[in-house]
Amino acid sequence: MRRTLHKKTKEDTFYYHSMERIPWILDKLSMIAIVGCQIWWTWRVEDVFRKVREGNKHAMKQENAK
Repeated sequence: MRRTLHKKTKEDTFYYHSMERIPWILDKLSMIAIVGCQIWWTWRVEDVFRKVREGNKHAMKQENAK
């Protein structure tokens, strides 16, 4: 069961970016949807920090607008 959940989480999280968010969430197991959203949110926040470090002072506002 653990191996299957791990595999499904990796697969489904990979496809998060290629689908609209709400349909993706409704199509997945709730546990996988939560983990996938948290992974992508963390990645996007880290990307914003990188953009701010590179000089884009409005990166957080731009990301928040999405």
